[in-house]
Parts: sequence; C-alpha cells; structure tokens
Amino acid sequence: MAGSRASSFLSDLSEKSSPDSFATAVQTPGGVATNEDKTPSIHNDDGAAIHSTSVYHEAAPLRRELEAQCKILLEEQLYTKAIFMLGQMLTSGHARKDGLPKPATVAPAGQLALLSTLTVHPHRTTRLKEDDDGVVVGETWTYLKGVLAIAGPLNADFKTAFAFRGPYRPHRRHVAAGDDDDDGIDEEKIYNKYANEESLFHLAEDFWHVVGWGFLCSSLHGHRWPYWKVWLEFMVEALETDWSQRALLDADELVQSDEKPCTRHREESLFMMYTNHMRSGRARMSRTMKAILADGQQVSRRLFQEIFRNESKQLTQEDRQEAQRIPTAVDVEQGEYRGYMDLTDSDDDLDLDAANRSPWSTPRSPRQLIHEDTPDGMMEAAPLRIRIFALVAGAAFALPTALADFKDVFVEFVRQLKDLPPPKLQLYLSSLLDVATANGADGSVAIEVLGFLLDSLLPPKYEDPADYNDEAKGGFFVITAETLTRSFLPWPANTDDLDDNVKLALVLEAALLIIPADDPDTHRGALRAAAAKGIEARKERTKKSQGRGFRGARKKANAPSRRDLYLREMMDLTGERILAYIDGIEGTYFLDHQMRGDASTIVPPGDSLIVVTGLPTSGKSHRAAQLHAYLASHLAASPSKPPYRLHLISDESLSIPRSVYDLSATPAHVRSANASEKDARATTYAAVKRVLSDRDIVILDGGNYIKGWRYQLHCEAKAVRTPCALLQIGCSVDRARSVNEARLKAKEAAAAAAETSEDGDTTGDNVPTTEAYEPANWENLVFRYEEPNPMTRWDSPLFTLIWEDDDAQANSVFASLWEAVAGEGRKAVKPNQATVQRSRDAGGDYLYVLDRETQDIVRRILEGQGEEGGGTVSVPNGGGAQARELTVELPGRKLGVPQMQRHRRAFVGLNRGGIGLEGVGEFTVTRMREGFVGYLNDAFDKEDV
Repeated sequence: MAGSRASSFLSDLSEKSSPDSFATAVQTPGGVATNEDKTPSIHNDDGAAIHSTSVYHEAAPLRRELEAQCKILLEEQLYTKAIFMLGQMLTSGHARKDGLPKPATVAPAGQLALLSTLTVHPHRTTRLKEDDDGVVVGETWTYLKGVLAIAGPLNADFKTAFAFRGPYRPHRRHVAAGDDDDDGIDEEKIYNKYANEESLFHLAEDFWHVVGWGFLCSSLHGHRWPYWKVWLEFMVEALETDWSQRALLDADELVQSDEKPCTRHREESLFMMYTNHMRSGRARMSRTMKAILADGQQVSRRLFQEIFRNESKQLTQEDRQEAQRIPTAVDVEQGEYRGYMDLTDSDDDLDLDAANRSPWSTPRSPRQLIHEDTPDGMMEAAPLRIRIFALVAGAAFALPTALADFKDVFVEFVRQLKDLPPPKLQLYLSSLLDVATANGADGSVAIEVLGFLLDSLLPPKYEDPADYNDEAKGGFFVITAETLTRSFLPWPANTDDLDDNVKLALVLEAALLIIPADDPDTHRGALRAAAAKGIEARKERTKKSQGRGFRGARKKANAPSRRDLYLREMMDLTGERILAYIDGIEGTYFLDHQMRGDASTIVPPGDSLIVVTGLPTSGKSHRAAQLHAYLASHLAASPSKPPYRLHLISDESLSIPRSVYDLSATPAHVRSANASEKDARATTYAAVKRVLSDRDIVILDGGNYIKGWRYQLHCEAKAVRTPCALLQIGCSVDRARSVNEARLKAKEAAAAAAETSEDGDTTGDNVPTTEAYEPANWENLVFRYEEPNPMTRWDSPLFTLIWEDDDAQANSVFASLWEAVAGEGRKAVKPNQATVQRSRDAGGDYLYVLDRETQDIVRRILEGQGEEGGGTVSVPNGGGAQARELTVELPGRKLGVPQMQRHRRAFVGLNRGGIGLEGVGEFTVTRMREGFVGYLNDAFDKEDV
C-alpha cells in the first residue's frame, strides 16, 4: 500500500473545537466586544505577551473568604448552594454595556475535581437515595460547561484539576513543593469523601482507564452509560480545546522566534499529560486503542474494571424503602437531622478490605461470549470513539517523538478494529466519515483508516495505485473511481474466512461513499463491472467457509450456523447496496443538474418516507396497514425495474412495548431524561435510516407525536434527498380514550379468565390482540401530543384521515399521497446548504481541490530544492495545455516538511471562506495555485529579512 498521508485535519484540530460547542447564558447587551478585545493575555517564560485568537476570558481565583465559604458548603454536602454561588461569581460582570472583558472567577482545582466526581459517582446518580438531590448533577454540569466555555481549559487550569493522582493515602504527609507526588491541588483540603477516598481521580488508574470503563458501560451497563457519556463528551471537548489553544501559542511563538516549528506548549498539554502517565512504547499505544475500542469482550473487561465500588449494581427495592424511612424534617431538639447523620461522609461506609488488596486488581472473568447484538449505547458511543482517536492521531502527527509515530497509531488502531465482529466494524465505519469530515475537515482520517484496512484485507497481488496514479506515487493513499475499479473492488479477501470477506465488503462500501458523486459518472460501466466481479469473487471464496468459532478458532465442516447465515446475508446485502449506489449515482447526477436549472433532466420517482401520526389508540396502526396494502398492490402493477421495496416500521415490528412510554414508575429526578423512550426512538431511527434509499418506500407508524421527532425524521429524509409526507389520523380525545378503556377491560377479562380456569386451557380469543396503554401513560401521551402544522416544512405535505372515513375515502387519500411523494409531478428535494456537495471542479469539491493543489505545490518544492537552499523552483499553474510556469523564490536555507506544511495550513485556513465562490470563477485551480505561490514568495521574503 502507498505510504501514510500527512493529514491537515490531524494537525489542525483548532478548527474542530470552539467555545460555541456549549451554549451558555452569557450574553452581552449593547456593544459587543471583538475577538481582539476579549483576547486573554498569555505570557511565555520570558514574560513576553503572546496573543492568541481565542475568545476565552482570563481566570481569577476566588477571594479567600469566598473560597472558604464554598469549601464549607461542599463539606456539608450543600452542593446546590455551593454551585449556585460559584455560578454567580463565574458569570458576574459579563453582561456589561461597554463590552470590555472581565476575568472569570473560577473555583480552585480541588473543588473542580470534586464537582467532576459528583457527575458520575453512583451515590449521586444511579444509586441516589433522595429524589430531590437529582438536580445536583444537572447544576454541576451547567457550571462545568460554563467554565469551559467562558474561561477555557487553559485559563481554568484543568490540567491541575483533572489530574489523576493514584490511590488515596489519607495519612500521607504533606509533600514538599516540587516533589513528584505533588498533585498541584490547593493546600486547603476538602473534608468530603468525593474529594478524597471516593474521588474519581484517586480511584481511576489514569484517563484511559476511565475511557475504557466508560465505553464498557455503553455495551454492558446501560444504566451507567448516560452519565459517563456526558463526562466523556465534556473531557473530549476540553482536550480538543486545550490542544487548539496550545497550538495557537506554539504558532505565535514560532512567528516571534523565526525558528523551527515550536511544540513546547502542546507537549505540556492536558492530552500529553494523560498519555505520558502510561508506559512508553507500543504497549502504551496498544492500551490506548483498547480503551477507545472497549466493547465488553473478555479482554476489555479484564483491562478496564469498574472505578467505583459496586458501581454496576443498581439500587434495589430494599434500598429505596430504607431511603424512605429517613426523616424528611430537621428537628434538633428531637434529634432528627433529615438523614444528615446517617448519610455522612465518614469512613464507616467504606470497604474495610480495600487497603488489603490492590486498587486495580484483576478479577476472574467468566468463560463466555458476549452476544454480538449491538446495544444502543454502543451506537451512541461510536462517534465519540472516533473523536478520541482523531485526537490521538493529531497528537502523533504533531509530536511523533513524544507520543508515537503517525503511521504506528493507524496500524495499531486498524489492527484492533479489524478484529471486531462485522456488525461492530460496520458501526464504526458508518461513524468514521461523519466525524472525520466535521466542521469542514478534509476526511483524511477516514481515508487513512480505510486505506490501512484495505491493505490488511486484500490479497497481496492487488494492483498498487502508485503504479498508475500520480498522487499515489507521492506517498498519498488515494480513493477515486479509478483506484476502486482497478485495485480494490474486484478482489475477495486474502483468506477464505467468511468474517474477513464480510469485513472487506463493508470497507469497500464505505470507500465508495467517499468519492465525489460525479467522479464515477465517467467510469460507471467499469466501476459496476468491477463491483460485480468482486461480489462474485467473495461468494466463491467463502463457499466452504463457516466463519470463526470461540476465540477465533476455525469451525469444523458442519451445517452452517445461524451466525454463518447471518454473515452471508450481510455480505449479500452489502453487495446489493454497492450496486444500488453505483446505479443510483445517475439519479443523483440528474437531480444535481435539475437543481442547477437544467429542465431537460427527469427526476426518477419512487423513494419516499411516510410518517403516520395521531393520538394513541386513534387507529394509526390500522390506517398504516391499509396504506401498506394499497402501496403494495400499486407497486405490484408498476413497471419499474428493479422494483421498489416497501417497508412498514412500527413499535410492533421492532418489538417495542408500550410500557417504554410510561413514566409513572420512573423516579422524578430522571423523568426529564426519559431514557427508555429515547432508546426506543433511537431503535426506530436506526431502522428507518437502515432502509431509507432511492429504491425504498418507508411507512413509519410509531410514537410520532412530538414535532421535534418528526423534524428529525424530516431531516434524515432530506439528507438522502427523499420526499417526506405526513399522514395524520384524526380522532377525538374521548373516542380514543374509550378505545383504550375497552382494550384495558378486555385485557382484565382475559387475565381473570386465565386465573379462574382450573385446567389452564384458555383459548386465544380471551387474549386481546392489540396492546393497551395504562391510563396514566395514555393521558401523558395525549397531553404531550403536538398537532402537525402544514405551514411548517417538516409537517408538509400533510394528509388527513378521520375515524369515520370509509375504504373508498381512504384509497382516495392514499392516491393523493402517492402522487405527492412518488408521482411524476413531485417536487425535487433540495439538500440543506450546509450539506450540499459542491463539485464545480471536475476533481472534487472546493476544500478537496484546495488541499490537493497546495499539497502538489509543496511536494514539487521539496523535490526541486537544492541541498544548500536558495534558488528557484518552477511549478505549473494547472492550466492544461496553455499552462504557464510559476516561480517560487526559495529562502537561503533548505526547507523542511514541517515548515512547508505550516505555510500550507495557514494558506488553506485563510481561503476556507471561498467556499461557494468557485462557481463564479473566483477560486479556480489556476487562481488557487497562483495565490499559494504568491503567498509562499511573500512568506519566504519576510523570512530572509
């Protein structure tokens, strides 16, 4: 495979994070301060001011009396009052009419560490015994995110606050200043167990221990995952922001010193502190990748154990009853303290045997396999895993000697990614490109990962793209229609193992989605032939294979198992999607031309999403079944080839019980989170997204009573350029209530008949065929129902059927609905401007072309310069046959790769604003190359002065 490419995305993480990532309540009326006005003054070791482009405020410490007051409140467990006081001091004085910046008053490091522990400790979350204390976690996150948004991780000294300090030793003497054991926490010790023996930063081995355990909770302990998810998202945001701030400081120091690239500030970053805590070498990178990909298997369970004692255990009914017996009033004379004397922070509730065993001992793991079904938490965790990996890769690119070689990072990540089961690999591949291309990044992380995966899965005889592609000859991994056709698509895996061939098919599908939509248009026939050849080759290669058994061992030649049949079906469906995508490119290409005003193009009809909404027990499921039958008969008579696929998705088809919408048994402090309903909605969303394409018609019948949920479905349909329509089932509240009451009575009668039957021979007629809602659950859903509004785009077009409509009226409405979403007169669906793929240039979108052309000029300069430096290098302006030479005046010393990449990234950053202007001739390839050469000549001229 071609060598690894140095990615601009990896080295420019400053564009990925901003204070706007967290919304705050801080607004400035009147005059608004500019970025320069808000810029904090940061000084280097020599005392010289270094000004970054950050909008973070300087951090000021608490006044001593206020710090002591907050300390007392935290020690007395009056967390709400302490957080309120800290929040008031953080935001005080920011709403100033003059817009002048004011230093943000931030809590000391010890108090920040305690607050961070409160957000995830099981005693304050999943094992909480007092309902009214549930607000503490929410208020804590409001404050911590406010600190991150206003002061930033550098000014707020997150490096000291969130440092992992090893096992807690209560009788350790005070260490002298400068000792290695000094954790930097303020000398004023907080006498609270969450700041000492129960602190996250004492119980966890290091940051990667927390990452691994947090991701384990996403697959094994779903009740713990929501809390670890928020903590991990916050820490990743802090790590990215801290890195970007320090990268700006390094860049400013380089400009002032005019020397080789500076990395001193990034070497002292929060991220490097976490990585340097581990052992060096390959073992460190292996443990890092295992933490990122921790999925509940035996290895990850052994490496990353629970952090808090009995953390994975949920609160039992006995615990809740004991909590209810705690006095709720304070009466000093009668000796009642509302449970404060029982819920003390003393050492009595600690594990007395903890001191006699290793703090991170290795327990025995059961010899069993975890089921391969992907939990909902793992789907939520996948984008977060990719963000952490991108951060590791960016640090390796900038600091290869301090962390690891850039290529070694990808090799280790791909090695562990390849060992995952195909369903989990598919989950990470689907999240890889979305995260890697966020905020205008060029997707190099996804390209590199796919490149290493292809190289490890393809047979050695596949044709190297460097043999025929100029960009690949320069050491870049290239994914285009040509490279897919000649090198990748036609081949099976390098083994006859079924797992490997399924994984190769999934990787090829992901690689196909990377190339621009108009790139395959000139290679359509060859691309489809290569894809079909590869599909048949993989089927032939795996005829005798039966996948892998326990611990990866090859199975004996027996009848295929259910897993083997599932993998073969996955491979077949992946091949169908690859061919469907290539066939559908023509439709996408025509749609692009119609959106640009070409009236000769025709939009192919057929694909659509139809959302059925209405009150519970209003007849939605009955009307959805009628619509499904009508469309099935309509499609059977349609001459379309290949035929459209019809899907009916509902709670019943997904085995979602109606009890997930019932909040009566849910504690008051977690009702707003409504985890069960969110999980059900995520399952429905995944089912819709999985089948929604240009050859599928999807009917969705479910809990579509919230307009926000309907808007999300509308956006998903619009993202794939699929029409979306709404079918409302009209029914009065009284009639719907009477239907539900009748179902409840039938359910009670069936239960009574089953109890009174002595021989147990009850017939199926006694069991109601449709599940009923509990009365309180039904009333809650009706109260929350939001009527669709045809004036809003996500509720339009809107069609209505009422309870009294007969079959003839229903068929008439169905015919109108079909004409609106799939008829020849339907409107073309235009994507959002933020998601429009700009492909004005034949070589790709604007950012891709800008990156490609600047990389080419850098490569030509590095190859053409002399050993002693100086002189000139000629590069073409990219004008084809009429191209003219552009001259680059080199400085008097030899140029290195880091210096040239720094100039290239600066130029790309200055010209990102040209997106959208390439169509009017302002940013053609010629102008890009001329502008970059002129920029380099000016920069080199200033360096020689």
